[in-house]
Amino acid sequence: MNAFIDLRSEGLEKAATACQTASENAQIDAEAITLLAPIPFPRRNVFCVGRNYHEHAKEFHDSGFDATADATPTPEHPIIFTKATTSVIGPNVPILSDLDPTHTVDYEGELGVVIGKKGRSITKAEAFDYVYGYTIINDVTARTLQHQHKQWFIGKSLDSFCPMGPVLLTAKEAGSDYCTTTIRRLSKDWRIESKTDLLS
Repeated sequence: MNAFIDLRSEGLEKAATACQTASENAQIDAEAITLLAPIPFPRRNVFCVGRNYHEHAKEFHDSGFDATADATPTPEHPIIFTKATTSVIGPNVPILSDLDPTHTVDYEGELGVVIGKKGRSITKAEAFDYVYGYTIINDVTARTLQHQHKQWFIGKSLDSFCPMGPVLLTAKEAGSDYCTTTIRRLSKDWRIESKTDLLS
């Protein structure tokens, strides 16, 4: 998938052509396949911004688990942390919650932004030129480990703590108005729903 993303618009055009010209025999029953994460093997850690949704920032600030808490729920400067590449799993793979010795596993539905090309010192005006698309990530966390270690890496990066997918929506398909991030439980009940205009 990384190589396909490197092709950018050329890859999408070739994929579209292949779909349009494929015979009916090329179709596969969805129940006969296993969906992997859209990017099962990221080239580097998944970079994340903490305490950036206003409602969740307040909830986390008041929870007692936030070792970085200050006077206000949303920080003056962004909190950047990463999740290890080995934490990424597909959308229907079980989360190995027993890897958390503190038994304080929590989850957050997040909008994952997929970067499509290399860059450095990118201006705000140019930022979206580097976005290939979007996916859904479940930011699973061992809350006590997160609190104990101050830096969030250990509490966020246990194996299977970054379920991803099942789809990757290209930036062109998504448009620029807004996206809604949602995560479901196995019971199909809605658990988290928010819009990106609530980001700080």
